[in-house]
Amino acid sequence: MTEISSPKDFLQRVDHQCPRQIDRAMALLWFVGRHDQTAGLTAKEIADLIRDVGHAGQNVSRLGATLSGDRRTVAGKGGGWMLRAAARRELDLAYSEYVGPIELPSSD
Repeated sequence: MTEISSPKDFLQRVDHQCPRQIDRAMALLWFVGRHDQTAGLTAKEIADLIRDVGHAGQNVSRLGATLSGDRRTVAGKGGGWMLRAAARRELDLAYSEYVGPIELPSSD
């Protein structure tokens, strides 16, 4: 499996599993937060990435409202969105096979 280095590459790989806009948004939030769980994306960044992989332009305000109402997300620092820990564990099962295992730093 080739290394996935960008959110766009990841979304292209898992797009078949994401029939709805919110599914794509959750996949992207999972990807950007897999090494740093406090990392997130704004609704505009998510909409731009979804459009970049070939989907129609997204309504940023509607996407923001959808993220706000979804129990799997929480507002992050800097105005973006990130996944709650329980949602992340759930999505680990669905998406980890596409990126491979996370390399943990060695301990003493």
